[in-house]
Amino acid sequence: MTITRLRGHEQWAELFGARPLDVLDLLDAISDPQAEILRRLLDGEEIELDLDENLTPGPVKLVVSQDAAEAPLVSLRTIGGDHVATLAGLWQTDLRTVLATGVDLRAELIDASTLTLRRAMG
Repeated sequence: MTITRLRGHEQWAELFGARPLDVLDLLDAISDPQAEILRRLLDGEEIELDLDENLTPGPVKLVVSQDAAEAPLVSLRTIGGDHVATLAGLWQTDLRTVLATGVDLRAELIDASTLTLRRAMG
């Protein structure tokens, strides 16, 4: 068995003969459409996330903070900065990625268990 270490995307693309569009096609084929948050937000879609919570509706902001074990977690805070909830693990990776891009988001709890996200335009 041969193990190849891939150090950069150029080597990966060369090794597998993949173009950027090939990678996107692969991601489309293997990913959960509900979890493609970044792509959908950048395309101008509004995203609704079902939360297992009973929260007070209203505008919120997404923040990344660290838990006691130093793991980064995406949480909801009121506009005033009060902690509302820590989002479920299902959304953590995608939302950390979205927040890392610096995309300006609008987040709102539209009911006790639904969070909507949309890209702020202009």
